Amino acid sequence: MRDYYSLSERERLQIVLKSEIERQSIRHKATLAKLRLLAALI
Repeated sequence: MRDYYSLSERERLQIVLKSEIERQSIRHKATLAKLRLLAALI
């Protein structure tokens, strides 16, 4: 990983977007797991 501030604005945006997407998908997986657990209990 190069120094964050030596990256171009475009590269920086791509990194931020990628990490945000990863965070969202992790949260989504956790939500799915909770829903499956609830469905199993019903």
